[in-house]
Amino acid sequence: YNHKDIAMDGGSIRNNIIIGGDFVSGPQYGIRVITLNGGYDFRNAEIANNTIYGLTQANSAGIYIYEDNSVANLTGVTVGNNIISAVNGMEFLATSGTLGLHNSNNYYDVSGNVYSYGGVNATCASLSGQESGSICSDPSFISISAPYTANNFNIQVNSPVINTGVPFTDFTSDYIGTLRPQGSAWDIGAYEYVPGAPVCGNNIKETGEGCDDGNKTSGDGCSASCVLEFCGDGVVQAG
Repeated sequence: YNHKDIAMDGGSIRNNIIIGGDFVSGPQYGIRVITLNGGYDFRNAEIANNTIYGLTQANSAGIYIYEDNSVANLTGVTVGNNIISAVNGMEFLATSGTLGLHNSNNYYDVSGNVYSYGGVNATCASLSGQESGSICSDPSFISISAPYTANNFNIQVNSPVINTGVPFTDFTSDYIGTLRPQGSAWDIGAYEYVPGAPVCGNNIKETGEGCDDGNKTSGDGCSASCVLEFCGDGVVQAG
């Protein structure tokens, strides 16, 4: 997505799945917002709940925000609930402009800076000092293997982005129209996870389970139906 020389006051760039960026050579940008002289303002807008993956060119940026320093025409921009993963460069780069809320994003990278705003850089280790609600975790996509389809970038039950986003008031659904939230809070990214029936024995404690230790064997503290075992539960346990 390349926003340049277009005036925008309010509104949002939301619920997009962006794979590979906008150039095949040189730096790639998942979402790029540039404001220049001539009245092309970008104010009070949102960049929210997007999933950006696989920008392979050097010096790329998942979200890139740039304002011509001679004109203050990029203000009040909110950046939240975005997943940015596998970027050869910076996950979030805002060289200028005045942001509003920027938080609750997932910048997944294994090394180097993932965030830069106003000349302040942050790695995953120091990110909480700049965005206290953002994380650096594997989003647990269904698949990152080609050929890419939108559903590849849906999230699995163990994803750390589930219930870790912030609410927005001007939209209430995800990439495919699923209402947000499905759990206790909004999810980060383009998809909202829809809980299914819990699967006992998969080593993931899901809604409706008291425990899940990776097996369906009773007598080990977690029963064959994934119920916690304890003295007084009406079941005679070994020992």
